[in-house]
Amino acid sequence: MLDQFRTGVTYRARRQTAAIGTVPRRVGAMVRNPLGVAQEAVQSAVSAARMLRPVSEPMGPVMAARSLSVRFDALGLPASDEGGIQAGRRPPQ
Repeated sequence: MLDQFRTGVTYRARRQTAAIGTVPRRVGAMVRNPLGVAQEAVQSAVSAARMLRPVSEPMGPVMAARSLSVRFDALGLPASDEGGIQAGRRPPQ
């Protein structure tokens, strides 16, 4: 358990260090091309809004026929010593 915690903290520290390392490059891009950076920020915001907005109907045909009235459950079948599942036979009821 302690090892998992240590691994998680190390991972987060590396990610934060990498993120801080990109700050000078991003500031330089804002100084060199402020309009381009602003346009990219607007495009990102519009994309996030499009992804997070509520949808009244699905866009694709695959999701059009979905329903909450249908439920699929996993079936538990015993694995017998005679190889019933492997041989294609039904297990005893």
